[in-house]
Amino acid sequence: AQAILVQAPLLRGVIHACPAIHCSESVVWLVGPSTMGSMISSPSPAAVARMYIEGTHGSLPEIDYDAIENLLAPEVTLLQEQNTANGWEAIKPMFQGWSSIVEGHSSITIHSIADAGNRVALAHWETNYDVKSGQTWYGTSVDISGKQMRGFTVFASFHLNHEGKIARIVQRSDDVVRKLGIEEAVYEDRKAKA
Repeated sequence: AQAILVQAPLLRGVIHACPAIHCSESVVWLVGPSTMGSMISSPSPAAVARMYIEGTHGSLPEIDYDAIENLLAPEVTLLQEQNTANGWEAIKPMFQGWSSIVEGHSSITIHSIADAGNRVALAHWETNYDVKSGQTWYGTSVDISGKQMRGFTVFASFHLNHEGKIARIVQRSDDVVRKLGIEEAVYEDRKAKA
């Protein structure tokens, strides 16, 4: 016999009523003649969040932009502190700019990713990277050449739509300027230009 894979939450009330249903983590296997030749699978919100984190923060500067776009709903919104980016066309340039300053390859430490219910995953991770020589902080003349970012902490919630695509990311993280030790220099540079 072959099987159909469906998300376990969709069949919570049915699981114990039918002996042909077998549970394995977030996937339910339906086994029997009526399911012959079919197989459907949908990753959990936590799995989608992990793919996003590893494919962005963990892949600098070599992000597979097509793969990341495929994880996102067309109407995706990224909320970072006071900044909002609506749609992939607004999010992609942020990663391109970040990727352009990274020397070598970034690394991440994922501390936790959990399914929170209602197609939401919660995640906590740290990103590490080195800055290329000849780089200045965005919109300033502050040199950040050779700086090392270590333990850049991020907390985020990933909200998936009914198709399993990320529709909303709410992210809170360390202050990059403070973490790089350039807070005073950036303040003075911007003050001088004002």
